[in-house]
Amino acid sequence: MEIDQVFLSTTAIQPGEAVVYALLDPDTRAVRYVGRSVRPYFRFWAHRHDTTKTHRGQWIRSLRNPPVPVILERCEAKKAPEIEAKQIRSHLRKGCRLTNHTDGGEVYQASPTLRRLWSQQRRGKKHSEATRKKMSKSVKAFWVAKRKARLIQFRLERKGCKS
Repeated sequence: MEIDQVFLSTTAIQPGEAVVYALLDPDTRAVRYVGRSVRPYFRFWAHRHDTTKTHRGQWIRSLRNPPVPVILERCEAKKAPEIEAKQIRSHLRKGCRLTNHTDGGEVYQASPTLRRLWSQQRRGKKHSEATRKKMSKSVKAFWVAKRKARLIQFRLERKGCKS
């Protein structure tokens, strides 16, 4: 069973809850990134498919195997930014070579004006056929992985393992 599937099958969170997690190097098991999410399954999927030119994105693309996700803490969503920042500071003090490009704790919310502007800019635009095929393939892969995670969860529960 792949490690990320175990992570995904055991990260069911309640509304208003969040997780602070770490991504480990699959070879050395060193903590390389600390983050937070209210939707860990989607967030890890986004990390796995990271194409950004950030330090984190380049690190993930350089790996032969995907990073190993580990939940550090579960908490209220409101407290997650503070806990994430605390975890980043803690790991930096321990000497971890984190790929985070900030100290954590930032909360970004686009203003209603900016959201309206983005919406107006996209209105009437269509995706090309090639882009639609890529999007379809990506969504299908996502749901296949989610189905596998549910199956693993079912098998674990049937064996008496609790998530």
